[in-house]
Amino acid sequence: MATEESGIVNADEAAPSDARSGVEGIVRWHLVSATVFLVLAVAIGSVAALQLVFPDIGARVSFLSYGRLAPAATHLFLYGWLGLGFLAAVYFVLPRISGRSVRGASLAPISLLLIIMSVATGAVEIGAGLGDGQPYFAAPLIAELLLLVGLILSAITVTRTIAQDVGQLVPAQWYLLGSSWWAALLIAFSLIPGLPGAAGAMQIGLLRAGLAGFWFVAAGVGFLYYLVPKLTGQSSFEGTPLSALGFWSLAFVWAATAPVLYIYGPIPGWLQSVGVAFSIALFVPVALITRDLSILMRGRAKLIEDRITFSFAAVGMLLFVLVPIHNLVQALRTSSSVVGLTEWTAAGDLLLFGGALTFWIFAFTSYATGAGSNRRGLAAWHLVLSVTGLAVAIGAMWTAAAATGLTWAAGANAAEPTSFGDGWSVTARMLEPFFAFRAAGIVIFGAAQLFFAAVVATASWRIMTATPEVEDEAFDLQLTGTGATISCPALRGGIVGAFAVVAVVMVLVPALDSTVTSETILAETVRSYPDRSAVANGRAVYVREGCVACHTQSVRPNVPDVGLGAVSVAGDYVNEAPALIGTQRLGPDLMHFGSRTENPAGLGDYLDDPRAERAWSIMPSYRYLTQGDLDALSEYLLSLR
Repeated sequence: MATEESGIVNADEAAPSDARSGVEGIVRWHLVSATVFLVLAVAIGSVAALQLVFPDIGARVSFLSYGRLAPAATHLFLYGWLGLGFLAAVYFVLPRISGRSVRGASLAPISLLLIIMSVATGAVEIGAGLGDGQPYFAAPLIAELLLLVGLILSAITVTRTIAQDVGQLVPAQWYLLGSSWWAALLIAFSLIPGLPGAAGAMQIGLLRAGLAGFWFVAAGVGFLYYLVPKLTGQSSFEGTPLSALGFWSLAFVWAATAPVLYIYGPIPGWLQSVGVAFSIALFVPVALITRDLSILMRGRAKLIEDRITFSFAAVGMLLFVLVPIHNLVQALRTSSSVVGLTEWTAAGDLLLFGGALTFWIFAFTSYATGAGSNRRGLAAWHLVLSVTGLAVAIGAMWTAAAATGLTWAAGANAAEPTSFGDGWSVTARMLEPFFAFRAAGIVIFGAAQLFFAAVVATASWRIMTATPEVEDEAFDLQLTGTGATISCPALRGGIVGAFAVVAVVMVLVPALDSTVTSETILAETVRSYPDRSAVANGRAVYVREGCVACHTQSVRPNVPDVGLGAVSVAGDYVNEAPALIGTQRLGPDLMHFGSRTENPAGLGDYLDDPRAERAWSIMPSYRYLTQGDLDALSEYLLSLR
């Protein structure tokens, strides 16, 4: 099965010692940097979670405001932890598959430095109020450009390394090469300017879905295709036609679920239907990937000695299988009318980004450093606490999502609706225990990462120690002759083509839709912002303070939004960049706030000290703003009619 003609050799035996030593430093520093960003992200995220229970934590301190802390933590986690963590896995796996050194290895340290600079400066700038208000991509332009250049250099290194293998590539190489270029293409596409309104919102929707399917899931699955045969004493997996179907379906399907972020929202109805269809189709790549890994495990679990590594990978796979189910609940209109814009969206992010993908990097770290061999050590405590914290947080968020949606629906026709104003107190008080459990889970998960940091700090870094491959006749009989042939040039073309098709359908075609580009009366009279006007200045403050993290500006055509005003359509946002549609309501929707407020003169006082008027409010105090900024923010909010 393992032959030089197919480009697969017993790499752990064949890789020369200089190749091993050359890549060791690359892997080490990527993983150490990722760990530092993980600890920072969970520390900041824990503070943000606690602020939903104790809103006065960090009150009146600008960089400790929830609207700044939450996106800063997200930025650190996505691009610092997951981005660098999976790059470490890529550099670890590739030379061990081929038995050849990393080509262009001199680019890897430069790439690492650029990404570190991007993540660090981006987080600082978001905390300083210089973010651009875009969910999942809130850093200023300079930080985003640094990230893009770093990813391009990394993709070049990966491509040159894989290009050394002529003939058939194995599934691990498919996914690792795909993830490298998809990451660069995704960030480049997200930087395209000039997409205002709903088209810009779909650009962000594609970023969220693409970070998952194009970048992180592809990298994680590529690592698992390498890891599972190693844990079970088998040769490299050559793949089957179904393996190829799993790869290409992942390439086209996952990112095409982007519209589920805006079900019932101000995007074209046909695009929402496309998102629902692909959310159903998402079960295909997940099932095919799971099938392959199950075949590799069949009858061989008893041979696994590194139980900690296997446990991390298995927990990650369990959470991975739950993702399409969770996504479908959000996509289907019936269930989305309950869970849409609630904690369900955040729970999905935690399930995938903080759960499945993070546990796969934990598995990589355990395997690469040998930490998993000590079942009673730091790695074991890290495993138990991480699973516990994640289960508590996600369970609380799932329950809170259902309770919130039902509360909104039940109060829609009440004398005092629960979706805005003082009636929001019903929602706020109902959420208090769930926010408490959510915060407790995130704090436990965050504390667990101190054990992880200790694992990395005390690792022996025997990461290039060879583990000889064991040929298995039964395994060969099962899969020999079924390999799916994909050459490197064909793979590169398919990777770019798949991204182009998804990007065109999900973003560029909607941007040409007349319902998206046609200005409504509301957009012309209310939602337009002359330069240097008080309203424009107030909107800039709104963006700077991250208000979109808690408030939507989108009224949906369903029961929970009864009483919020006229239903929002795409044309309402054509003059806005970014469009502050939002993805979650931790506070009331503000689309027509100016028409609902009963005390416009007192809005400034409320922003200064929310709990002086409403003791149940979890809104941060904006006392740190200048009087001019407070006045401008008030004027902007009152203009929303």
